[in-house]
Amino acid sequence: MSSYTLTINGSDRTTSVQNGTIKITDSIGSSASTMTFQISNRVSSIIPNPDEEVIITQDGERLFGGRILRVKPIKVGNLLLWNIDCVDYTRDLDRNLVVEAYQNMTDKEIIVDIVDNYCGGTGISYDNVTEGVTISNMSFNYVPPSECISKICSLTGREWYIDYDKDIHYGIKYSTHAPFNIG
Repeated sequence: MSSYTLTINGSDRTTSVQNGTIKITDSIGSSASTMTFQISNRVSSIIPNPDEEVIITQDGERLFGGRILRVKPIKVGNLLLWNIDCVDYTRDLDRNLVVEAYQNMTDKEIIVDIVDNYCGGTGISYDNVTEGVTISNMSFNYVPPSECISKICSLTGREWYIDYDKDIHYGIKYSTHAPFNIG
């Protein structure tokens, strides 16, 4: 049987996770991938906080990476549990708003420029962005980078997503991922 490891801000919290509560929903494009789970504080009294990094791996493969959005306490009998809602690294991508106009640049050049100028220090990369078409004119006025890339996609007919290693994938249509549970 394969095992998983769940870390929050680099600390292994696997033993705090309630069995059968991890649910990951993979998405492509304008919808971010999400993960939910429950933890108890039987093993650790440290309660996670919003914006802390969460990574789950199984047999060395990363199944999810992102940030905590919400932490909500619930009581089940005499046990205090915490519902944790997470979102993928789109949250890191969207830390700044884009104010920029582009003329006669390729889709890849625009995406690279947005990441380089508006996502610095986040670790976001664009190794899997493929060049497709030249865009004659496109401007953004205080728009999150994820929406900028989605706007490029609506113009070019391509798709995008950010993987669990913080790398943007942009290109021809990708297959749809289904939700799944762990544990």
